[in-house]
Amino acid sequence: ETNVLGKLQPQSTWYLTGLGSLATTQREYVVLHAFPHLNVQVILR
Repeated sequence: ETNVLGKLQPQSTWYLTGLGSLATTQREYVVLHAFPHLNVQVILR
């Protein structure tokens, strides 16, 4: 049981790090791509 936990720990840490960077990338992507559309909508109004 302890051995399994030892193997799982680094993987879960990597997984959380991957999720964090993915979330950051997604947020930047949304900001970069959503704002031009928002500006266009505002101009059209």
